[in-house]
Amino acid sequence: MKTIRLILYMFLLGIASLPGRGNNPPADCDADFEFSYVPTTPIHVQFTDISTGDPTSWFWDFGDGYTSSEQNPVHPYPEPGMYEVCLIIEHDVPPNYCSDTICKMVEIPDTVACEAIYSYSIDPLFPLEVTFFDHSVGNITNWEWNFGDGTTSFEQNPVHIFPDPGEFLVCLNVYNADSMESCFHFICETIDIPDTMTCIAEFAIVADSSSMVMNHFSFYDQSNGYPDNWFWEFGDGSFSTEQHPTHVYAEPGLYEVCLNSWNSSFPYCNDIRCKLAQTPSYYKLGGQAFIGETPINNPYHTGDTGMAILYRQRSDMGLVAVDTNIFFEHGYFWFSDMMELPYVIKIGLTEGSANFDAVVPSYYPSMMLWQDAASVMLDEDNFESHTSLLETIELETGPGGIKGRIIDDKRWELIHTRGFSDVPVILTDMLSQPLGWTRANTNGQFTFNNIAYGSYLVYADLTGMYSLPETVILSEDYPLVDSIFIEMSLTPLLSIREPEQRMFDILALYPNPAKSSINLNISAEENAGIEIMVYNQLGQQMLGENHMIYKGENKLEINISNLPESIYFLRLQAVNGTPLMKTFIKVD
Repeated sequence: MKTIRLILYMFLLGIASLPGRGNNPPADCDADFEFSYVPTTPIHVQFTDISTGDPTSWFWDFGDGYTSSEQNPVHPYPEPGMYEVCLIIEHDVPPNYCSDTICKMVEIPDTVACEAIYSYSIDPLFPLEVTFFDHSVGNITNWEWNFGDGTTSFEQNPVHIFPDPGEFLVCLNVYNADSMESCFHFICETIDIPDTMTCIAEFAIVADSSSMVMNHFSFYDQSNGYPDNWFWEFGDGSFSTEQHPTHVYAEPGLYEVCLNSWNSSFPYCNDIRCKLAQTPSYYKLGGQAFIGETPINNPYHTGDTGMAILYRQRSDMGLVAVDTNIFFEHGYFWFSDMMELPYVIKIGLTEGSANFDAVVPSYYPSMMLWQDAASVMLDEDNFESHTSLLETIELETGPGGIKGRIIDDKRWELIHTRGFSDVPVILTDMLSQPLGWTRANTNGQFTFNNIAYGSYLVYADLTGMYSLPETVILSEDYPLVDSIFIEMSLTPLLSIREPEQRMFDILALYPNPAKSSINLNISAEENAGIEIMVYNQLGQQMLGENHMIYKGENKLEINISNLPESIYFLRLQAVNGTPLMKTFIKVD
């Protein structure tokens, strides 16, 4: 049939070009076309005429028994296969006549190999946001989404925000990028984005206890429906159009606060919510700082300057610093106009004070650690929150020494990202009686020198963070312990440490300082694989090795020749074992 139709059409063209129509030279006709797959099921093909010669008629044969006389037809192919598609063009406007023919092979893939399928979910609170879920089947490697609003995505399961309500033709094209695979398929569906949405105005009111301004409130928008406009009325004649405003009431009282929120893309999406805001009560808090039985600088100035830090106690028992008071006269500290809340008081002496080294920073009423401090419930003026500073017991001197570092319990190698500088580190006897204290440097490091042999506890007190003390034993065999690491945590730790069963122990690290290598003598309780890591003072890993050790004594040699001259931390870790840490010095 196709051959007969082509012959008949060519015959008619021949009649049209007989001498009776004219003897003008033929026009320059050159038939050509392009085609592309249209994302539909079954697959349609868009044919686009790109012929030259200004044709006036077109005849398409799609190779499946169907024809068309359109210039740019779209034709469905329900069955896969190879089809020869031919285009015949003609220019029949006097004085020039011409015609030309071109044929191309069009491959319609087996749609069973891939099938594009998707579903979607419209957010009821924000209908412009639609989540698309790909359920396509086949060996698919690529996804192309066209959302019908001029935007596309190549994610498998995209989330798209449409610009406006309305109908959008969303098409999914799936295929396998391997040229040897014939897997691709299209599907299009019309998505109706509704022009209504649920808007619910909601907000939270927080009286700002950290501000030194009375009756200072923060308002936090919590509305549903993705509003983009807000209008607040604070009940005292003031208003705001910010999303999360702050406001200070000039007078104490009870105020009705109203929020009107809406989404400008949806005319009917708006809501109003009103709540009552009660200004809090404010009181004064004060007391005296004592050393022994006497307030500092009382009755005469003895060269001490006190520093009181006030912490607000949160509902989770965490602490937030809200104010600081430097004082010296009669040892009296004072905080004015503090909100009715529970507080924790910390008292210390400033550096340069006469008794700076003789007392440790202490919490009300007389505690060394913040976890043991008593809170003060400020529900009236309180002028008697007296705090006694803990005095240090005379520390016996000797040839011993302790060096250590405060680290993060989660990522100890990244401690330089935390502010452990100036954290008080307290040395006590085994009954937790303070013997002396120091402050960590900018890298969290601390040192105690000239200490007698004996057993000690080392505490670090960073207000609001948790830690456990480290036990140190100094002896003639081990006069210097230089690998104490105190871990800080944002969450509570066990108050009692159960004895740890160490799988191995470092008997010796030598030479120290070292030039090219260090030797480790390790005692192991059983055969185990260990990881050895070396970190610089910034917490950056410089070396990493894995070794096998065996029950008994082991000797390992670690090459450090490529390390620059500096102080390093060596960490040994076995699977399910407690890490051990040592410090060494690399010299050139």
